[in-house]
Amino acid sequence: MGGPACPGCRRLVPLTRTQWRLGTPFACKGCGTALVVPRSNALLLGFGLLAVFWLSRRHFPDAWGGEIGLFVVMLAVGLPITWWMTRVETAD
Repeated sequence: MGGPACPGCRRLVPLTRTQWRLGTPFACKGCGTALVVPRSNALLLGFGLLAVFWLSRRHFPDAWGGEIGLFVVMLAVGLPITWWMTRVETAD
């Protein structure tokens, strides 16, 4: 199984919690444990995707939408990757 999960009950965390309101504690829907997605982990992944976009933007074919097409591809590929690579911690 991949993706971020509660350390207690192993219930998967929704994608929305790994993309917005980072660093804000929330309750696990499975067991009620206070969890948090650290900002540092998510920011590192975001900067990595930004670097890939910036370095690739001039090389993406215009027939596929140019920079906007690359942005759409980066969203389609990047969101699942960031969700899968994000880790959740218990809020202290």
